[in-house]
Formats: sequence, structure tokens, C-alpha cells
Amino acid sequence: MATKKEKDFHVKVLSHKGKLYFIPTDHQPTSNFHPTGGNNMGCVTSDSKKFLQVSQEALDLMRKIKKNHDAIGDISWWRCADGTYAFSWFGAIFRIVDPDDAECDRDFAIPPAEFYTLIPNDVPKEVKKGIGSKFYWRKPFSLTVETI
Repeated sequence: MATKKEKDFHVKVLSHKGKLYFIPTDHQPTSNFHPTGGNNMGCVTSDSKKFLQVSQEALDLMRKIKKNHDAIGDISWWRCADGTYAFSWFGAIFRIVDPDDAECDRDFAIPPAEFYTLIPNDVPKEVKKGIGSKFYWRKPFSLTVETI
């Protein structure tokens, strides 16, 4: 049985000024969220149907990102063996992605709408303010590194 914290966990992906913003509701690991730090070079959230909220504006930006030839990219979204979809991003927990400079993994595809929750693109003031970094909008960068 999932704990309340895990049950309520979501990652939001929103758009602001032409960039994607990754907004975990909590940056601590759970059985459904594995943040940057330790052996993790990026963040993964399992079962995007339950744990991922994304705006239409963010989806539109994701569609513009070019695919690379590797199994990993700045963002990845894939079907798991159990039929769910997992979503991940490379780098900082609170990452900013510029679609013009980013790459998706070679198999990146936005799944059918029943595998994520569509939300309004209501960007929080904290995100709009940012911290002046090109790569992340809030500290910590990872569980093991405060900032870079």
C-alpha cells in the first residue's frame, strides 16, 4: 500500500517563456520518484498516469525537441513492461529545459492522454522568479549537490 506521501506525489511539467520547467512537489525519493543524486544522473517518475501532470503548452514544446540516437536524452517517456509509462529528465531535480538546445531519447513519444494528467499552465511565482540559472530554477541541484 502506498503511503499518503507517495499517493499524493506528482511531477508537474509546465512551460514558461518558451522553456520547460520540471516541478516535483517534493524532491525526496519515494518508491515512485527517483531524484538526481547518488547513482542517478537524472530524475525518474514511475507510472505517469498517477504521478505526472503536464500542461498542453509543455506538451507542445516537447513535440519540438529533436530526438537523438541514444537511449537517454534530456527528457524520456517510455512504456514499461507492466503497461504503465515512466517519465524522466536528465540533470537537476528542478530542471529548466530549452527545447532549442535539448534532445529527447531516440524512442521518445508522448503517450496517449490517458497516461498523464493534463493541467492548466499555471506557473507558480517561485518558478517565474527562478534563481538566475540557465539549468535549474531552485536548489538543491540534486540530493548530493546543493548547487553547481
